[in-house]
Amino acid sequence: MIRHNAAEPLYQQIRDLIRREIREGRYADGDKLPSEREMCESYGVSRIPVRKALELLEAEGLITSHQGKGSFVRRPVIRDRLVHISTFAQTLAQQGYRGYTKIISFEEHSYNTDSALLLQTDGCGVSRLMLLGYAEEEPVVFYDSCLQKPVGLRFHKAAMAAEAEGEAFSTFDLYGRTMTTIGKVDQRVLAVNADARISSILQIPEGTAVLVLETVILDESMRTVEYKRGYYRTDKYSFQLHRSL
Repeated sequence: MIRHNAAEPLYQQIRDLIRREIREGRYADGDKLPSEREMCESYGVSRIPVRKALELLEAEGLITSHQGKGSFVRRPVIRDRLVHISTFAQTLAQQGYRGYTKIISFEEHSYNTDSALLLQTDGCGVSRLMLLGYAEEEPVVFYDSCLQKPVGLRFHKAAMAAEAEGEAFSTFDLYGRTMTTIGKVDQRVLAVNADARISSILQIPEGTAVLVLETVILDESMRTVEYKRGYYRTDKYSFQLHRSL
């Protein structure tokens, strides 16, 4: 709803309205927006604020305009820079997305032998926590974490609280919530084709390429406390890094 008597300029209101409609999925990637004339009639404004709003949206990378053809939606992927570790919520917020995380499952006793060896559990056991991160209302990343059992129990409790609060989070956020100190983080990026399980969770066709961020987190004593695989939709997410010559 455009408020003609509001202090906020008309072009900003129009920009915010169209931006929200794009974020919420009213327009898919590549969809054509209504013409300037149609927007003027719909919002009850002149062409000047409409054109200014479209210019701002194009500068943000949300649309692309073609002379004589109109303006088209270009939904940007979520970009995560691999220079510093950032939380899922921070990554979303930096690019104007709202999000939340759901717990897919928690196994207090996991029987993943490979993870038990990697985590150096000394008999304390392994827990498994699976999370699904959403941007707006779309699933964009699936986190599958194996943790030392005492850590896993704390993380599950913290995850339930964060989920109840409607927060966007990954296990990285849970270290702060549980006062668990991180000593070192090792990561590598892989690419795989989604199997039936991953495709079902991320709501993508089976065989679709997904990015995998494999993470090993060690505590202050350099003991491995978590082994995690994050599966990222390539149509919604990308990783960026800067390399020096």
